[in-house]
Amino acid sequence: MAFQNLPPLRFWGRLEKDLVLKKKILEEYFDLLVYRDLVDRFSLDKVELLKDILKYLFTNFTSIFSVNFYYNLTKQKLSLSRETILLYLSYVEESLHFFLIPKFFYSLKVQKVNPKKIVCFDNGLRNIVSFRFFQDKGKLVENLIGLDLIKRGETFYWDNKQEVDFVKKEKTGLAVVNVCYSNLVKDREINSLLEFQENFKEVKKKIIITKDKKGEENIKGGKIKFIPLLDWLLD
Repeated sequence: MAFQNLPPLRFWGRLEKDLVLKKKILEEYFDLLVYRDLVDRFSLDKVELLKDILKYLFTNFTSIFSVNFYYNLTKQKLSLSRETILLYLSYVEESLHFFLIPKFFYSLKVQKVNPKKIVCFDNGLRNIVSFRFFQDKGKLVENLIGLDLIKRGETFYWDNKQEVDFVKKEKTGLAVVNVCYSNLVKDREINSLLEFQENFKEVKKKIIITKDKKGEENIKGGKIKFIPLLDWLLD
């Protein structure tokens, strides 16, 4: 799962004792991504900004991304405008290395001005760009589910007091999905789905993706379906 689309890096065992070589390989992959897929394709000249955006996005995958927050974080280091950041973000998104999914609102205008949720198109590439060697299984699974939902159609996230990982528009109504890669589902995963339903009566499905737990439960007057990750992906 961690390096799913990068075969050479499946042989990390050979490199475990050579951290210098490991870092060099990661940097070469990253440079290939930057120059082949972005700099050359779009004739970009602000390579430092591009690398910084990529590292930030892939390091913070499945988190909420705010252009204003990123601008304030980097304005002294990079001395760039919000407009330039937005332009480079559009190039990165067009290259399909990640998706920025909007917060669920019926108003497109409101969607546009709200922060987006980061979904990386490849878990392996994420580990390379962020230079991380460990697996955060919870985030990796959440990202995997996000990719699967994006392939199935229009996908959103939602947060108010609590966050719903993903919201899907379906023909019969709305489906809300939380990811909890454990069999001990926490209250917040359940409560956020119920809170969303209180705000949007069109909800027809409430789903929690788990490690192995399977079945349906009536909780606080609402039916929630628990689906193991493997069952979801094979559906």
